[in-house]
Amino acid sequence: MDGDRIRWALAASAIVLLGWTQVTGRAQSQQAQPATTPMATKEPSTQEINDAFVQRTSRQIAGHEQEPAGQVFKNIQLEVLKKAPAARLLLIMNLGYSRALGVNCKYCHEEDNFSKEISAPNAPPARWL
Repeated sequence: MDGDRIRWALAASAIVLLGWTQVTGRAQSQQAQPATTPMATKEPSTQEINDAFVQRTSRQIAGHEQEPAGQVFKNIQLEVLKKAPAARLLLIMNLGYSRALGVNCKYCHEEDNFSKEISAPNAPPARWL
């Protein structure tokens, strides 16, 4: 019974994130890229790490951005995410889940194989997604 509630909660949050990322994705694409200024070497923030993963993955799926994420990526468990366009799934994961959890992509995914689940302490299994 609790598993059903969790799945419903995840499905509902994914639907909300789908709509939210569609709006914020448009807003971000309309913003100009800020000019880079030389700074002292510092550790990248969680968001900078995630943005780099999304940029790399976007280059890897070039030409397939509008295909259903379930056809472009492996091991997506939640049906609503399988049906979302692949580019939107990247926004959902980056702007939704990782920000909400306050972690970078490597908390739940292997860096070179995102379809493989990582057993992080206190992390929800990737199969919930």
